[in-house]
Amino acid sequence: MFNVIIPLLATWMGTILAFYFGRENFEAASKQYKSIINHLTPDLLDDILVEQIMIEKATMVYMELRDIQSMNITKIIDFMSSVNKSRLPILDKEKPKFVIHKSVFLEALNKHGNQEPPLDFDTFIGNNMEIATSFIEVSGNQTLEAVLEKMKARQ
Repeated sequence: MFNVIIPLLATWMGTILAFYFGRENFEAASKQYKSIINHLTPDLLDDILVEQIMIEKATMVYMELRDIQSMNITKIIDFMSSVNKSRLPILDKEKPKFVIHKSVFLEALNKHGNQEPPLDFDTFIGNNMEIATSFIEVSGNQTLEAVLEKMKARQ
């Protein structure tokens, strides 16, 4: 009995720790990213074009808003797991509408529990205010310095 319970308990604890520290790591990485961006010099940024660092839409994993609205959160999490992505851009007619981190979906699912009906995307969006919904549009031939100035002006 001991040999059966210990691996089960260890797996459960590992899952809880991964969920907790996954969100913490994401927030820490975001703060570090902002810190790095603020310390970049204009001399460095004016030499790099957006097209050199951007992810092409053809290779990007995303979902259309019209397709995801009818899905429940469990199916969305399963999709993200199947493509091994932690963030999901959601586009509305080729324009970004949301970018949602997997940990936010997991947290909402955890709060919802096993209630019926299953948590759907529209209910999820209505209950979450911490989702990125503000974007700037830039062209591929702009420099990162110009993009940074647009981002600072938007704040």
